[in-house]
Amino acid sequence: MGAKPTTLLSLEDIDECCELTYFSRRDIIRLFDRFYRINPNAVKANPFGVRLPAADIFASIEELKCNPFRQRLAFVFSSKQDDCFSFDDFVDLASAFCEKAPASVRASFAFRIYDFDNDGLLTASDLGRLIDFLTCASENSPKLLERDEVVGYILEEAGVEGNRSINEAEFQLVVKKLPDFATSFKLIM
Repeated sequence: MGAKPTTLLSLEDIDECCELTYFSRRDIIRLFDRFYRINPNAVKANPFGVRLPAADIFASIEELKCNPFRQRLAFVFSSKQDDCFSFDDFVDLASAFCEKAPASVRASFAFRIYDFDNDGLLTASDLGRLIDFLTCASENSPKLLERDEVVGYILEEAGVEGNRSINEAEFQLVVKKLPDFATSFKLIM
């Protein structure tokens, strides 16, 4: 048979995770169980050192399986930028988008996900790519001219002048104006 996944966690491990996240002990145990089920042998051998491929994690989680931002999520949350997740990385992802996380925390991570070129700014290029991701760049996607109009409208609504880019502080202000952001930009795991 073998040990239950929860016996691999000490109370100190669980409490440390609780202190650093928006989760209760019960939540951490539930998350560890999900992580463990992805690759029980690897996790059992090294619970906190194992790094599981992000693709395996996303494939095993219904809420992420079809998310168009999987690659960006892996980039932002993989602590070693190796397209793999440790349990801590997995908990960070879940915590950043849980219902208990403040909208400002979710907005901060959303900004990093949408900043495709990782320059600390959302530029017209980033916003164009964001629109492509959201529309899955299909035949029904906005044409380049329409997309550029939408990008221009976003930048105008954000109130940016001249430089045509949005920094994180400006993004936070824009998100505060979106009534649905706090309720819709979350991940229930």
